[in-house]
Amino acid sequence: MPRCLDALMSLFVFVHHHHHASRRSNNRSPNALVLPRPQQTHSAQRATNAGLANVAAFFKKESGEERHHAEMLMEYQVKRGGVVKLETIMPPHTEFDHPEKGDALYAFELALSLEKLNFQKLRHLHEVAEKHGDSQMCDFIEGGLLADQMESVYEVAEKVAQLRRVGKGLGVYVFDQELAVGQ
Repeated sequence: MPRCLDALMSLFVFVHHHHHASRRSNNRSPNALVLPRPQQTHSAQRATNAGLANVAAFFKKESGEERHHAEMLMEYQVKRGGVVKLETIMPPHTEFDHPEKGDALYAFELALSLEKLNFQKLRHLHEVAEKHGDSQMCDFIEGGLLADQMESVYEVAEKVAQLRRVGKGLGVYVFDQELAVGQ
């Protein structure tokens, strides 16, 4: 068999084994991973306005990571012969003035809920791929996304616990300074 025909056949087999349910679930995943980006960007801006430069840097870093993961999924979808279908993203929640919790804790709790949502979406995508015997997609999700997402959930949960302990006011300032040491 000619070499180019052999390569074409292997490409056909690669795309052919991409189950339509896996493809459909993968189409929804970039939207889910991009969802926290506006919220994280807004949180970074609010932190910058409040003089919490390290909190702002943290949210900017998280936003970049979510964008990278969404781009990875979109590239994977295209490589597998699919079409990326992005949906409208809801505007971020803009009110962070929580009388008991304070701005920083409230922003981190919101970020934690979005990180957990992303983890659940990735787990669902993995379950769909596993159900349909799409081992390539399972490997892709396990190798590049699930571990990173689990680490993000852990990291943000740790920040939420720390902010709950330090309280509002001076404690948030010290928390911001400690973030610089950890980064």
